[in-house]
Amino acid sequence: MREILLNRAAESAFDNPDTIGSLVDACGGHPRELLRLLRLCCEFSDESTITGATAERAIETLASEYRRFLEPEDYELLARVDLSPVHTGNDERTRRLLYNLALLEYNDGSWQASHPAVRRLAGYSQARERLVAVSEQ
Repeated sequence: MREILLNRAAESAFDNPDTIGSLVDACGGHPRELLRLLRLCCEFSDESTITGATAERAIETLASEYRRFLEPEDYELLARVDLSPVHTGNDERTRRLLYNLALLEYNDGSWQASHPAVRRLAGYSQARERLVAVSEQ
């Protein structure tokens, strides 16, 4: 993913390697999401260098875009998948989340995880906390 990013923007365009790393981590391994984050960074940057603060703003913007279409029940499903990433089925809700990239598939679909930007949302955090509390009882 780092190589993909650096094919689109020179390493000197970033203030430090950690900024590159945060964008790579936030894309969830999806090239289109990585380039989307890079585009947001370019839009937000007031300088010739993309800073960590600019990258953070881009990541938060991406998370906000997911918040617009996620329903409360979606957060619970995403948190459940993250707690047990084995393929959980293919119902309509799961397919919609996969299509919208809120849920990502890896290893030919046998392993799933929520998008890293989604994990930043309060709805996700609350759903995960509820599931963990129930499992500890």
